[in-house]
Amino acid sequence: MTRIAIIAAAALLAAPAVAQEDQANLQQAAESYVESQAMQTTIDEILSTDTFVAQLQATGAQLTDEQIRTIAGIIDEEFEDVRPDLESAMSTAAADAFTLEELEALNEFYESEAGQSVAEKMQPFMQSFYQEIGPTLRDTQQEIAMRVQEEMSQPGAEGGQSSN
Repeated sequence: MTRIAIIAAAALLAAPAVAQEDQANLQQAAESYVESQAMQTTIDEILSTDTFVAQLQATGAQLTDEQIRTIAGIIDEEFEDVRPDLESAMSTAAADAFTLEELEALNEFYESEAGQSVAEKMQPFMQSFYQEIGPTLRDTQQEIAMRVQEEMSQPGAEGGQSSN
């Protein structure tokens, strides 16, 4: 076997190992990203009662303090059970969406003082956003539902009435 053939064969044999190592590094960086304090703060805020209640109120729901407490208890119980799945899905999605270099940059940012500050401000940001856009979203959702219902009830429409 010639020297070039030996080198080529060795390279082919090493390629899967390098690819597996690269994938392992990418997955580790994605898990580190999700496990970072800033991302954990972001997840806490995503799963927070305040965010969920703000979304409900943005749709026009008028909730009493007792209803909010009841909803908060339900939210806390349900999100506690789903959090590990959410974190796993986030790690997988991050590894699929970002390169190793991008994940390393994200991790560096979220470990910084500015990154942690940004993460802490996401919940108030999202709550403000939902309060501002809530009426528009509600009206748009109602318009979509009405148009879809009209379209689907047309003769010949898939799922609509037939003309037999």
